Amino acid sequence: KRLIAGGLFCLYGPFNYEGQFTSDSNRLFDHHLRSQASHMGIRNMDDMLELAGRVRFGLESDFDMPANNRLLVWRKL
Repeated sequence: KRLIAGGLFCLYGPFNYEGQFTSDSNRLFDHHLRSQASHMGIRNMDDMLELAGRVRFGLESDFDMPANNRLLVWRKL
């Protein structure tokens, strides 16, 4: 099924902002992920926003969470 207009989608995890890691632990985690597979790694918010725009989602909220993670709340437009 597809999310209807106005529906919410939440995404939890670490993200880079302006291409920069938010902590040394996230940098190490990214290196660990990429050592397993080159397509893995911490995603950049600029890329997330661009993708969201293409599929008609708008960022509602960006919450700081424990352990250098974020909770992103997206709304289907």
